[in-house]
This record gives sequence, C-alpha cells and structure tokens, in this order.
Amino acid sequence: MNRTDDDDAIMQRLKHMKTPSKPLVRRRANGLGVKIAHSLRDTFDAKCRFERKGSVFDDKILHVSDIDILIFIESGVGLATAMAHVLSAFELHPFTVMIRDLHESEVEWQTSVLPDEAFDESTETIAVSMPLSMGRHTLPLDLTMTSKLKGRDEPIEHRIQKLEANIEAGKFDKALQRIRPLLTRLRVSREVRDAITAAMNERTGLVRFVHKQLQLSVDSKRMTPAVAALGIESDDELEHALRVAKSHNATEAKDVIVEFIDEIMAAVVEGGVFGEAMRTTLAPFVRSVVAIKDASADNDVVERLHTESETPPRFFVHGCANTSHTDRGD
Repeated sequence: MNRTDDDDAIMQRLKHMKTPSKPLVRRRANGLGVKIAHSLRDTFDAKCRFERKGSVFDDKILHVSDIDILIFIESGVGLATAMAHVLSAFELHPFTVMIRDLHESEVEWQTSVLPDEAFDESTETIAVSMPLSMGRHTLPLDLTMTSKLKGRDEPIEHRIQKLEANIEAGKFDKALQRIRPLLTRLRVSREVRDAITAAMNERTGLVRFVHKQLQLSVDSKRMTPAVAALGIESDDELEHALRVAKSHNATEAKDVIVEFIDEIMAAVVEGGVFGEAMRTTLAPFVRSVVAIKDASADNDVVERLHTESETPPRFFVHGCANTSHTDRGD
C-alpha cells in the first residue's frame, strides 16, 4: 500500500468521528454570546452587542466545526479590561491571544494571560482561542472583542486582503469560507452560491470538523472526546492524523474552488457589472482565484502542507472504533 492509499484509509477512519448536533451548538453559542454582552453592560455600563455571525448561525451550512463569538464594544470599557472580565467571570481558559492595532498589525501569543500590549489604547481587536466543553463534545471557541467597525460591514478590500493571505499560506479551507460570503457582495447569482454551499456541505464539512478536532487536541494538549473515542493513544498518532486531515481539508476545499472558478470569474469580470474603481479593487481577488487554479495543475501548494513522516501508525491503517457520524446528545 503506497502513501496515498494509507492516507485515504486513515481519512476514512477519521470520518467516523462523532459530530455534535448543530442546533444544540447554536443554542449554546447564542446563550454564551448573550450572557457575555449582558455581563459587560451590567458590570461596566458598556455599549456593546453580540453579533451572530459564522457558520454556527448559518442555516445553509450543515456541519459545525467551531464557534465564533463576536462582541462589538462601542464605549464604556476598554477591550482588554472587558476581555479579562469575561475570561474570569465565565471561567474560560484560552491557549492563544491575538491583538490587532489601529495600523492593522497583528501579534499572537501562545498564552492564557492577556499581554500588556493588549491594554494599549491603539488596540482595536482582541481575539482569544480556547476549547469549549459541551457535555460529550468539545469545540474550538474563538471569542473576539473589537471596536473597529462598530457593526458596519467589513470593507470588501479587507475581505480580499484576508483571502489573498489565506491562499498564499495554502489555507484553502479558510479561503473557501471567505469566498462564499464575498460572492454575495460581488453579485454572483444565488444559483451559483447555493451550488458552492452544497459542494461545501458534501465535500468539506465533515473533513473540516475532523481537522479542527485534531488541531484543537494538539493546541490544547488534551484530546477532545471525539478524538479520544477513536482510540488514539499516542502523540505520534495524533500528529500524523492531524497532518492527514489538514492535507485532505486543503485539497477538498481547493477542488471546490477550482470546480466553480469559471462561474465566479464570469460574475466578477464579465458583463460590465462593476465600475472601473471596483474592478481595480477586485484585481487581487482575480489574481487569487487564478492562483488557486494554477496551483491545482501540479498540486505543489497542497503537497507542501503534507509533511513527510514515517509509516502511518498501525492503528490508523487497520481500523478504529466504529462510531456513527452524528451524536444527537448534548
């Protein structure tokens, strides 16, 4: 059995990982977001609100792989003070902290403590990542507090810049997530957008969940219940499974983008839909999706994600626990 066959066998077994019920996750995420906003108002008389964004609150996305809670703070309390209060009050324990300042500079720390830089007046966004336990499941939680946009839609230029960065880094799964909402802003037909969403649900949803669970287990240095249920026993097995899932996740997402690239380009470039100023803005977008198509010819970018390693652990090749895909419990 060659390496590709081994990896495919490993991925098929990883796909037996139990997934949580999305309605239950949505209720938990909504409840936590609402409680955080109320706590900030009650404690600091802050003017803030919880924004329901991300795949958890998107009815068209079937699988949930992580939770995003976004709090806009307009006045009444500093971002770092607000974040420190929430982490303490809700007993949340992050493993990474990211801050972004007024000049769009980002710095990330592998820490559970807010760094001094977070309390600077130039800080406009603080994001922390951590595991969130929900009974039989644990999901990655990204809690973000920001004062930058005050609830307005993010400028299309910023979205495209982030898309470019994802593509350059070979993060095609994240690029696909960014492309989908961007297509609405670019007036791509609902038919095309729905087709892309259907492809995501069928080909990338479960793979992304598996990737996120394995990544969370590595980052938090503790296996999630879904990963532990597969019988993974060693760090080597966990690291190898993560490499396989990461490669498959990137490949599937890239293939979805390539499959619909002609429809996307037709909507963006043809028909005189946009004025010259918007065409200039969209130039990086065009370059980015063309770069994905070029990369698909020889698969170099995705191959770089798959670090060479020893023969896969015997556990992965010969089997794992037989579990159903969806756990309806909480």
